[in-house]
Amino acid sequence: MIGEVEIDIESRYFDEKFMSTEHYPVEKLLLRSPESKVPTGAIRMWVEISLLDLPQVQTKLDQSRDSNESATSRGEAEKASLQRVPWNISLMPPGDYELRVIIWEVHDCPLQDTEQMSDIFVRCKLPSYNDKLLQQTDTHIRSEGFVEYRRLTKGSFNWRMIFPIKSEGYIDKKKFDLEVQIWDKDLLTSNDFLASQTVSSWPAINECIAKGTKGSVIVNKSDRIDVECETRLPLNGKKKPRVVMTIQCLTGAE
Repeated sequence: MIGEVEIDIESRYFDEKFMSTEHYPVEKLLLRSPESKVPTGAIRMWVEISLLDLPQVQTKLDQSRDSNESATSRGEAEKASLQRVPWNISLMPPGDYELRVIIWEVHDCPLQDTEQMSDIFVRCKLPSYNDKLLQQTDTHIRSEGFVEYRRLTKGSFNWRMIFPIKSEGYIDKKKFDLEVQIWDKDLLTSNDFLASQTVSSWPAINECIAKGTKGSVIVNKSDRIDVECETRLPLNGKKKPRVVMTIQCLTGAE
């Protein structure tokens, strides 16, 4: 035996903060062995306490709520634990997928050059999945803070990026967070970073897995989403930079 650790279920159950949070906290517990005075390792884990299999507890809580309109915080915490959904730790179905990112427009970028223009390009990557998967659009020279396909007959982005994805291990939604960056290209010096935002591509991947066909990130019933980016540069009264984009996921067969 390498080591062991005791978990106090009772203290967690009677801890209001533990029982009322949306997700159970991930804990790092030290492993100990009788043969050693120092920890022999550590384990990262979480404890789920669910009352879903105890309908009598639900009935008791409902009766208590009916008899006393001002329910105690303890009762509310128990109520929250009843409604909390356990984390999904199932494996992703085997198969190859393709994440497609289409950059349509860029708006309200900070202007870095002295001519009050920027040479804009957009870069996307999946750092938590594979930091080597990095792609970028072409560069739009001397853009006045925007690149909009409806107003420019030439020079619109309309740029598609393709990221190959394989189902590996357990489902981890954060692994498929897409980092979107706006840059100003310089020829003689290093490129200037303008703005960025992180967008989850998991809704598209999840839909593709569930349906067995193309899935998309949908916002306001449209697959063309408007992503507001964060920047540390002065905006001079302008709105925050925005990237209009589409995120889709297709199966390997498609």
